Amino acid sequence: MKNLQPQTLSKLGNPEWIPNWTIGRPGPYMEITELANRTVWLCQQPISHEEGQALALPKGFAITGIGESAHDAAFFRRSPDATEDGALETMKVGKYIFSKVGKPGKPESGFKDVLVLPVYKYG
Repeated sequence: MKNLQPQTLSKLGNPEWIPNWTIGRPGPYMEITELANRTVWLCQQPISHEEGQALALPKGFAITGIGESAHDAAFFRRSPDATEDGALETMKVGKYIFSKVGKPGKPESGFKDVLVLPVYKYG
């Protein structure tokens, strides 16, 4: 967050809630899914494809993807199912911190050869 102006950050979200921020570049970033409830967890530090594939995930988790993003900064107000805005729920996997950021909905119908899957960030 050091490359972004403090005024810009304060307009996007609370700069003190470090787990709620994902700062673009350098990347890539990794997402994992908790299979029991399909909750998505985002690694808050850049992680290479090789490191991500070698990471020992907790039981019941799978890699959703590892990729780059073009954003400068993203802020999540709260973890899914949280009733108030606040610091995200986090867990440590190896040397990486993952934040609980989304929960997929049911696939939408009516699309040929494409899976359209809404992802809910709050509520």
